[in-house]
Amino acid sequence: MKKDHKKRQPPGADLSASQAPSKTKGSKPAETQIRAYRKQQYTFASSYGAWWILNQRLPNPDRVLQKRGQSLALYRELLSDAHLTAALESRESATLSYDWRIERGDCPVRLHKVIEKWFFSIMERKMCIEDLSRDELTANLLDVIYWGFQPAELTWDYMYGMWLPVQITPKPPEWFHWFINSSGVPELRFLSKAAPVDGEPPPDPWTMICPRIKPTYENPYGRGVASRCFWPIVFKRAGMEFWLNFMERFGTPWVMGKIEGNADSTVLTAFADDLKVLVQDAVIAVAGNRTVEILESKNQKGSNDGFKTLCDFMDSQMSKTILGHTLSTDSGDKASYAATKGALTVRNDIQERDITMVRGIWNDVVNLIMMRNGYIETPRPRLVAFHAQEVETERATRDEALSRAGVRFSKTYFTRTYHLEEDDIEEIIDPSKLQVTGTENKTNEKDKPLLDVKKEKAKGGTE
Repeated sequence: MKKDHKKRQPPGADLSASQAPSKTKGSKPAETQIRAYRKQQYTFASSYGAWWILNQRLPNPDRVLQKRGQSLALYRELLSDAHLTAALESRESATLSYDWRIERGDCPVRLHKVIEKWFFSIMERKMCIEDLSRDELTANLLDVIYWGFQPAELTWDYMYGMWLPVQITPKPPEWFHWFINSSGVPELRFLSKAAPVDGEPPPDPWTMICPRIKPTYENPYGRGVASRCFWPIVFKRAGMEFWLNFMERFGTPWVMGKIEGNADSTVLTAFADDLKVLVQDAVIAVAGNRTVEILESKNQKGSNDGFKTLCDFMDSQMSKTILGHTLSTDSGDKASYAATKGALTVRNDIQERDITMVRGIWNDVVNLIMMRNGYIETPRPRLVAFHAQEVETERATRDEALSRAGVRFSKTYFTRTYHLEEDDIEEIIDPSKLQVTGTENKTNEKDKPLLDVKKEKAKGGTE
């Protein structure tokens, strides 16, 4: 098999002398011909309103962080909220429930086998205690939903005749910022001890990957749900603080003591001290014309419902932000069938988007493998998500149609594709033979169709 080796040339680099278009008779001048790689024309360097941030840190456009003057560590503290964590785990669990397979497509067989072995062997095993398995790594990469961007470092090794990433480690987003380089293009840099202000760019294109959600040219940080959950959590905590203060003051029953007749301040103070002992130890001795009563709030529920309503409303806002609906987290909602169906549709759409995002991350890693090993124009294999416990209806329908068209699948294919054991299949029968034997065995009158039997009886009666 002939390998398709081509040297990689980074985007934006000029063509070499051998690759540059030659000037022939009747052709345009060389300087007017279009190059293979063109630099961007409208950048931060050429913009009148943004030229001043050239070679400087691009500020995060998050309004919450700008007004409070803090880093992403502010959002990390919010993860202590139980409702926020439950909503995030619910969304991530829907994606982690899927398994993956690698389809070859037009990729060469040898490359497909190496990448498949890397994905299902190297990335699934933990070589050291700090290493992450593939499922753990996917769960960490899904933190991009919360932050908006999630940098990850790749560690490479030469195995199976190719350079392969043997370790992918997500790193805290607070360690990285986006800068405007000398070309006026956003660039991810690491804030190190040696360069805490200007940052250090990655040493090569293979060291870092950075999944993002809805990044733009002016906002390469992405749009995570953390900024949209900040104020609901702040108001919720304030409401809970007032709620607890209210319950402490009005939720606890009051103890009222009465003294018949006149009593001076000394007697009242002593009686009040006795009542304080009653509240703590629930024991008191009363002599003379004295009575003790316990007073409870008659409108306790109605007086503190506002605080609970506020907390529930803030929880619902976080659920809408993360899950797209509130039906799975707020059990008190009495929703109709139409509302439930609509909520599940939104949830499925978000789940499909997350699966597409994870598939894009792994496809980017596969693309880096192909690029680093010199296979620039070679077709790539692609990852496909599926439920391991369910039969893939679309694939089964396709295999059935191919079988009727004359394709014969092996037993190994069925066991591998549909996750069966070797002893689950005794024999694979040709579908066309099943149809032939079915028509030939209709010799008895009982096996014949009812319409044919009626026709024969009618024919015999006329004769």
